[in-house]
Amino acid sequence: MMKNLREDRLRRIMGLLGRAGEVDWARVIVGPTLDGAPRPPLVVWRFKPGYEPGEMRLAASVRSYQGEVGWSLEHRNRNWSLQPRLVAEAFEKGGWRLDTELILHFSQHEPDFSRKSMGDFDGLIAHLEEG
Repeated sequence: MMKNLREDRLRRIMGLLGRAGEVDWARVIVGPTLDGAPRPPLVVWRFKPGYEPGEMRLAASVRSYQGEVGWSLEHRNRNWSLQPRLVAEAFEKGGWRLDTELILHFSQHEPDFSRKSMGDFDGLIAHLEEG
């Protein structure tokens, strides 16, 4: 069941990214850990050059979403990332070598938030699909 949900989230988010532009590569974490613990979603990707209008529409849609948790969509260098705002802020404060280390920290120490953000991610995807 969880595998199907994870695959559905992956398919849907990749479809959304594909509507915004041609994806060069993507790393998508949208399901529980291997032992079943909830973890916050994390999507990192890069568009191939030349898709600014689609990128801007995606950014506007994320900003307009009013869900249970705040979401951060960031563009640094050529890479984009989408994750709960609380996770992005914790990463900015430092002390984390990799974003995946922080995601696992939230999974272990903030399971309620992790579960909440996983559920809200489905709402965010639905909102983006409507836009």
